[in-house]
Amino acid sequence: SFAEAHASLAVLSAQAGPADEAEAHVARAIAIAPDAPSIRLAQARMYLMLGAHTDAVAILTALDPVSQASEPHTWEAARNWAALDRFDRVADAWTACLAAHAHRSDAWRFAIEAARARVRVGDLPAAAVLLDQAQVLVLVLVLVLLVVVLAQFLGQVGAQRLGVGVVV
Repeated sequence: SFAEAHASLAVLSAQAGPADEAEAHVARAIAIAPDAPSIRLAQARMYLMLGAHTDAVAILTALDPVSQASEPHTWEAARNWAALDRFDRVADAWTACLAAHAHRSDAWRFAIEAARARVRVGDLPAAAVLLDQAQVLVLVLVLVLLVVVLAQFLGQVGAQRLGVGVVV
């Protein structure tokens, strides 16, 4: 879309240096799609590149809770909060992402990121809980993979006994 094109140009312009050009592109993107979370994400990324971290987190924290808990938004928020030396907020962002996406096979990564941030602020008990959650999530993932491999193996053994070919 035109809005996403302008948002991308804003990020590219911020990388190249001229803040005025980047801000003009993001303004055009917002004019076209004012409520699109992807446009606001690009705006926050632009502010990150321009060193305007407070502006970036203001944009990201104004989004709806579902958008805030998405992985791309969490990465942007974490990078900006870290630049502001607010690792408590980094941990909060990753914890919200973990809660929203605990069903994902890679959710353990979110628990690890939250734990790392909790360690940075000295909250070792909370970090330990998050590391325990990461461990459980990894163990569940390994068990699921073992069940899949076992099912494939048993399917092949059963087919061989019956003299039937199996494609897995």
